[in-house]
Amino acid sequence: MSFVAGKVILITGPTSGIGLALLKRLAFTEAADKPKKVILVSRNPEKLAGSKAIVETVGIEASTYVCDVSSAAQCLRTVEAISEAEPELHILVSNAGRWLGHPNRTTVTDAAGLG
Repeated sequence: MSFVAGKVILITGPTSGIGLALLKRLAFTEAADKPKKVILVSRNPEKLAGSKAIVETVGIEASTYVCDVSSAAQCLRTVEAISEAEPELHILVSNAGRWLGHPNRTTVTDAAGLG
């Protein structure tokens, strides 16, 4: 049995890249190793619906929340909504990000303007 079996997992950015790959891995694991539920957070409602369908197709319960992580106000509202609606959370995969628009910057420190 895996460490995610029967757990509730929140994944930000589950509609592409690493987040989508993780979601598919969870969906197509052995039945005894599947999480109980996934909570999906993304800024794109259409892609979010597709990600939700992937896990629901294999019997994993899913809920979705639309949120653009570049907006502090949206993040606060989403955290409040999840806190009120979801009685438990075991694992957080903080995968969402945003492009800072600095194509010539190569470090996190530079990109954040801390360098």
